[in-house]
Amino acid sequence: MHLLVILAVLIGILNIPVALVPQTSPIWVLFHLLFTFLCSFGGFWAGISGRPEQARWWGFGYLVSTLGTVAALELGAAKSHSSSWLVPWLLMLAWSWIPPVVAGLSGWLAEPIARRRLERTVRRRKRALAKSSSG
Repeated sequence: MHLLVILAVLIGILNIPVALVPQTSPIWVLFHLLFTFLCSFGGFWAGISGRPEQARWWGFGYLVSTLGTVAALELGAAKSHSSSWLVPWLLMLAWSWIPPVVAGLSGWLAEPIARRRLERTVRRRKRALAKSSSG
């Protein structure tokens, strides 16, 4: 999971300078798609592992990086006076809703898992304490 976080952070940071130059827009589309997949997978994995806060952080990190990327796209488009950002914008709009929704739903679904895990741990410890004190 730590390697996934490191990879997602690196790709999220690389999205911003790549989005500044119109010639790198095909590479940026692939980077952003990979970043979207990593954040969706990370949020989902944290959710099924019973870590609701970590799942929500995946969605928040995605939103922060995407906002930086949007600012870089706007700055690059204003500098070059080019319309080559239309396709990347449309592609980004097509899939940018996925990681926040996946992370939010995973966080919501992870709460009962975390609660059951906590209750199971408390029950085991109570049994162990009762067993050790009785005998």
